[in-house]
Amino acid sequence: MRQAKDEVSYLGSKSTGDILIDQAFTRELLSRGIQARDFSILHFATHGQFGGTAESTFLLAWKTELKINELSDLLQTQERRQRSPIDLLVLSACQTAQGDRRAALGISGAAFRAGARSILASLWSINEQSSVDFVKLFYDNLLTEGQPKADAVRTAQIEMIRQGQPIYHWAPFTLIGKWT
Repeated sequence: MRQAKDEVSYLGSKSTGDILIDQAFTRELLSRGIQARDFSILHFATHGQFGGTAESTFLLAWKTELKINELSDLLQTQERRQRSPIDLLVLSACQTAQGDRRAALGISGAAFRAGARSILASLWSINEQSSVDFVKLFYDNLLTEGQPKADAVRTAQIEMIRQGQPIYHWAPFTLIGKWT
């Protein structure tokens, strides 16, 4: 959990967005935040589970489960409310792009169908500190260097290789949807 706080703190230093962490990360506060302002990037540094059905697929909010249908509704509300849809949704937890035969891309696929143009997610379980390191490199490339999303992913992966990180620390991240 400490790694998620480090990740969110780092993102807060890079942007002017709202940060919902611990007790502030509830369904209600997330919904209010989405309805109150426009944003192009939405980042979830929380655990999730793809269960094969809508009822068993969720992200963790403070002491509750944010079911996939609720997340879809929130994303669609955001898309209807603002002029452009969410450009990038980041799901930095384990296995957020893992699915099954009925839902090939798991939680990330549901978010794509709900209107997010691009989703950065992981295909398998990942080391939490490596996830934080990857996310920091990704956002440095995207926000500071102005790289397109796909290039920001590739550059972060190359840097992790240069740092000697094993393949299973950087390879699970995949970008779905619009790459620019």
